[in-house]
Amino acid sequence: MDYRKTTTELKYYASDLNKYIGKECSRKMSVINIDLCIYKEKQNGNNILRIIESKHSNEDIPEQQLKILMILAELFKWVNKWIIKNTEFELFVITADPPYDCASIWNLINNEKFDLRNTNFKHFLEFKNFDHIPKENYESSTPKMPRMFESEHQKRYTEK
Repeated sequence: MDYRKTTTELKYYASDLNKYIGKECSRKMSVINIDLCIYKEKQNGNNILRIIESKHSNEDIPEQQLKILMILAELFKWVNKWIIKNTEFELFVITADPPYDCASIWNLINNEKFDLRNTNFKHFLEFKNFDHIPKENYESSTPKMPRMFESEHQKRYTEK
């Protein structure tokens, strides 16, 4: 099999392995790429593992990708509370475009949404203190959970 030869394939498949899975493996599963994983060891032992899915302002989150990210968010809530005490797991969707002077951040674990401007975005990525703009009535380009999945997700996790 030729791997990611055309410009279209380079954009569609993030890696050769993704193309292999897409072409050769079962279609009865979902496969996503996660853009970034950052780990920060702190001297006080309160380490942070931050997973980030990045989108441009003109992109939406595909339904299956969001579904898997929401499953990870629920898992991380449980792990943070009951399992691993010296590492906090974080999961974010970031919507921003170069030069990254403004970014919309969605924390999938606590459903907090906020904007970061100028150097605050860089500080966020570097685990430094930052000033953020809370989004009470969040109406920005940050992707939203599809309605058909929202009720299924709420039912699945609130009944337990």
